[in-house]
Amino acid sequence: MNVNSSLIKSADRAVLFDWGGTLTDYIRPAQSLALMSAAGDTLHSRWRQTAVDLIELSAQRYWDSSVYDWTPTIKEIVHSALTTCGVEEVDQVSPRFVGRFLTHLGHLIRHDGNAGAVLDSLSRSGLKLGLVCNTLFPSCWHDQLLRRDGLIQFLDVRVYSSEFSARKPHESIFLAAAEQLGSFAPQNVVFVGDRALDDIAGAANVGMRTIWLRNRHVDVGTSGLKADETIASLIELIR
Repeated sequence: MNVNSSLIKSADRAVLFDWGGTLTDYIRPAQSLALMSAAGDTLHSRWRQTAVDLIELSAQRYWDSSVYDWTPTIKEIVHSALTTCGVEEVDQVSPRFVGRFLTHLGHLIRHDGNAGAVLDSLSRSGLKLGLVCNTLFPSCWHDQLLRRDGLIQFLDVRVYSSEFSARKPHESIFLAAAEQLGSFAPQNVVFVGDRALDDIAGAANVGMRTIWLRNRHVDVGTSGLKADETIASLIELIR
């Protein structure tokens, strides 16, 4: 299949993608919270609900924060919450909780059914491809899912905020990805994402061109921002 996006056709260097909601199906917050509760089965009933509530609150505080150089991990959040709740043997209990939650979440994650075809086509056209992802989760977990679904080989660079000093829309994470792709100038990179602030504004602010993947859960128009292109599905990039 041929590259369809006029913006990507003009990109003589690279394309970066967001992950959640762009390369994957959108996961509702309620779904994630339900999995957190399920992982609570690893905790003693004495403190289970209090601990789960605190973990959920701490994670939500992170996502709502406008301090974009604050990048905690799920391991740190869970360990801190369990310690606050007075959980005994927290160093043993915390990894079990995190492991159970990530296993459940991994089963829920579904990459877009067209992601493989899109990435393959863009890669064959000579473009370097990469991923910039805001996440609490470890890179090995994300990479395992990408490998499971046959996508990892197309993504030359994968930058996860959980292992970086900032998250989108902070300019440093976009610039780091462009640098890792091959020291590309931002204007030679196109960013594809579904979120107004994190993806579209963040990438545009460093000089990248942007493609908004229209997401009925996230309205780019409410921010007054304008992407260079808009698509309704990933497959439009090559059809």
